Amino acid sequence: MILQDIGMVLVSSSRSKAYLQILLKHDIKPSHVIMIDHQRETLLPGQRISDVSQSQEIKDSSVPKKKSQDYFNPEEQLIETLTKHHISHEIIYSQDVNNPHVISALKNRREKYFIYSGFGGGILKSDILNIGKDFIHIHSGLIPSYRGSTTIYYSILNENKCTATAFFLNEHLDSGDIIKIKEFPKPKNGETIDFIYDAHIRSLLLLEVLQEYIKIGAFKRRAQSAQQGETYFIIHPVLKHLAILTCKK
Repeated sequence: MILQDIGMVLVSSSRSKAYLQILLKHDIKPSHVIMIDHQRETLLPGQRISDVSQSQEIKDSSVPKKKSQDYFNPEEQLIETLTKHHISHEIIYSQDVNNPHVISALKNRREKYFIYSGFGGGILKSDILNIGKDFIHIHSGLIPSYRGSTTIYYSILNENKCTATAFFLNEHLDSGDIIKIKEFPKPKNGETIDFIYDAHIRSLLLLEVLQEYIKIGAFKRRAQSAQQGETYFIIHPVLKHLAILTCKK
């Protein structure tokens, strides 16, 4: 089914691929996709080589070559998925989600809600947040306890588990109304966290959020306090390595 009131803003990344593939697996399509392409082979945060390369000969050795029913296919190009499944889409060439062309494209769309999966570290500014659309983000951390960056690693170190939170974006970091929270076990292979497991758990929560929306015709939402919780910054490589090692035990 096509969700007439829901679109997506995507970049070519493992996360975006996971989002789209899991929805299609459950016969759910967004009404429209705005794809942001920076048109370079240089990697932006959140991307791997196979996200920007059109060559089928270039492979990333960190990606498992065998698919299972639990994991998506990170080798498939995002544009290939969109085209193959006849999903309405447009491409905007930029590396900034706040680009005026992106804002113009959003204003011209009828959809009220947009699922956002941008480049790592990209923050939606007031110009785009105030156009009358609601942006849904899936964060790999428990909100408000784990706001900020690389929170999946801090969660593993502190709590020996992972959590994902779906919420609406606003002008404050990870402080918008919460839609749904879901806990997950830490992965068995810590080397898959950045580009496989993180995207996987986010996509599972997104699926549940949209299935509930289909069932009741609305998003459940509850406000959170911007004063509560804690903000984390990019984890130190030593701490990241320790978190990965705990997944092998």
